[in-house]
Amino acid sequence: MSYILSSQREDPSYTGEHYRKYHDHLKALSDRFPANAYAVASSAWWYSFDDERAPHDAALKHLRMTDTWANAEDAPQFCSITIELAAASGGRITITYPQVSSYEMSMTRDSGMHGGWLYDEFTLASDGCVVHTIEWSDGPVWVIRASDVICTYCPAD
Repeated sequence: MSYILSSQREDPSYTGEHYRKYHDHLKALSDRFPANAYAVASSAWWYSFDDERAPHDAALKHLRMTDTWANAEDAPQFCSITIELAAASGGRITITYPQVSSYEMSMTRDSGMHGGWLYDEFTLASDGCVVHTIEWSDGPVWVIRASDVICTYCPAD
C-alpha cells in the first residue's frame, strides 16, 4: 500500500494526513526495519522540501551497480547499488543499498533523462527487505529491494 506517492497526491482527498498515516505505518514496522533505513525513512528532514539533505528535486549524477564475487569462478554473492544525487542546495546525497535482492528501473524515452527526484516511499517486504520506491519528475519509477538503505550528505564546498 502506498501513502505519499504521485498516485495518492493526485487524489483530490490527499492531505498532510497521508504523511501521518505513512509515518504511523513506519513506526508500526520499526522493530523489523533495518536501523539505517528506518532512521532515513522516519526522519523529518528526508521528506522536507526545505532541508538541504532531502532528495526532493535532486538530480541523478551517478548510478553504480556492483556485484561482489567470492572469486572469479563463483556466482555473485550479492549486488549493491549506489545512487549519487546533486542536491538542489549544491550538496551531494549518496544512497547505498547493500545486498540488493531485486530492482526495477526505467527511463522515459521522450526526455532521455530522469528529471529531478520527485517522491519516494519506504516499506518492508515479507522477508524483511526494505523496498524503496522512487519517482522521478520526468516519469521513471524505480523500485529497489535491499537489506538496508544507507544515506550520507556532503554539503557544497
